[in-house]
Amino acid sequence: MNYLYLGQGQSVPQTDIVGVFDLDNTTVSKHTRGFLNNSQKQNQIESLNGAELPKSFVLCTQNGESRVKICRYSSKILFNRV
Repeated sequence: MNYLYLGQGQSVPQTDIVGVFDLDNTTVSKHTRGFLNNSQKQNQIESLNGAELPKSFVLCTQNGESRVKICRYSSKILFNRV
């Protein structure tokens, strides 16, 4: 099984990844902002950016539940790792 390293010692199986999204481009949409707000209210967001500005988020499923991983790496870097 292949894994994608997201930072802060976290990796996810590539089969669990639903999508990788650039924060600058996607948060322009009110739908994406609403999705991220709802995910935060449901404690489904995990920040992996440390002290750096987040650049992307990865939507994945873990144990049948949606999870959002906020990353310091750009979506382009994450795509290249896959």
